Amino acid sequence: MPRSTRFVPLATAVGVTVALAGCGGDSGGSGGGSSESVTIGVIAPMEGGFADIGNNIVNGFNLGLKHAQEDGLAEGIDVRVEVKDEQANAQAASQAARDFLSDDVQLLAGMLTTPACSAVAPLVDEAGGVLVTSVCAGNDLSGAYTGETPFERTFSLSPRDAMVSDALVETMSEKFPEVTNYNVFGYDYAWGRDTWGTYREGMTDAGVAVDVDQEFWVPLGETNFRSQVSAMSRGIGAKEDSAVFLATYGAGTSAFLQQASAFDVVGNVNLLASAGGYYPVARQLDGAAPDMWNAYDYNYAAYDNETNKRFVEDYEAEHGQKPVSWTFEGYQAALAYMTAIDEVGSGDADEIVEALKGLEIESPAGSLTIDAETHQLLAPTVVSHTRGNPDAPEGVEVLETVVVPAADVLDVG
Repeated sequence: MPRSTRFVPLATAVGVTVALAGCGGDSGGSGGGSSESVTIGVIAPMEGGFADIGNNIVNGFNLGLKHAQEDGLAEGIDVRVEVKDEQANAQAASQAARDFLSDDVQLLAGMLTTPACSAVAPLVDEAGGVLVTSVCAGNDLSGAYTGETPFERTFSLSPRDAMVSDALVETMSEKFPEVTNYNVFGYDYAWGRDTWGTYREGMTDAGVAVDVDQEFWVPLGETNFRSQVSAMSRGIGAKEDSAVFLATYGAGTSAFLQQASAFDVVGNVNLLASAGGYYPVARQLDGAAPDMWNAYDYNYAAYDNETNKRFVEDYEAEHGQKPVSWTFEGYQAALAYMTAIDEVGSGDADEIVEALKGLEIESPAGSLTIDAETHQLLAPTVVSHTRGNPDAPEGVEVLETVVVPAADVLDVG
């Protein structure tokens, strides 16, 4: 059969619903004559404060499809993509999923927040679809810590909250054992509180007697932190043993750092640490980003292999920026789907579910496997040490990266 897998480039999307030209809604129908047409529905925040995350997910997904096509995966199958806006909330994500499923688009991917994924996963189970999550990191979304998946048709590619925190613990307990007084600033929902709670417990278990000077919890999406930052600046103790721990990401982290600079909060502590996506924030600060230790699942400088080189170079050539964690997460979701479609030879949802169990993908982070029982991708976590430098690529100097294997933070044998 002649090769007819099709990748349609998507420009940076800002609309509530973005559909690629020529997309069909039938994940099992025919398109373009003799080839089967498979539509994958990507749900991501495309407007508002988290639009940058959504655009990275979508752009990474598209590049993953392109690379999979170039590598000969899913030959003879016309793979198409539609995008819907999740608005970083569970209600909008659920509606987007319902719309896709009612149009017989059964293969879904993406999404940002844990509440959104927690709302969509049971809908997908009930409808007989498939969900490959990109960013959602709640500990209960996969069976990483129970040994058995809570959702039969959902697969989690990003690290769990606890995996990220434990990787940061492994590095910080070794490098900063003298830092014991923490000032905490985070999003007031499961991800933020779980991230900090796991980090604190892990540091204590590692022999670092953590004390909490101050805690500030803010709503997801809030960006005016002047009152909290002012209070934090007054309460920070001696620099040698003080730290600020951020359980925020994206616009929240950016707003905190910009507002904290007026009070020299960061300059009055010995350690600034965070969990979650941070590199894009450092890039936006135009060489003025503070010295930061951050844990998440990707840094372009962490991996020296041909797949990562291709990923970085092609993304930078197309978008003028280096890929970040959210790009990587979208990219891996596309690789997972295309590898599974290639294996079963169709977009049949039931067969895709079975193929994803134990599936191995060739990722920029190496050869990775989705655990068949837990539905969790067994992937490393990256701890990055960065600081702003106007002379460095994108104004961010990557001082050090520590790749923490999944086996260090999960009981995977």
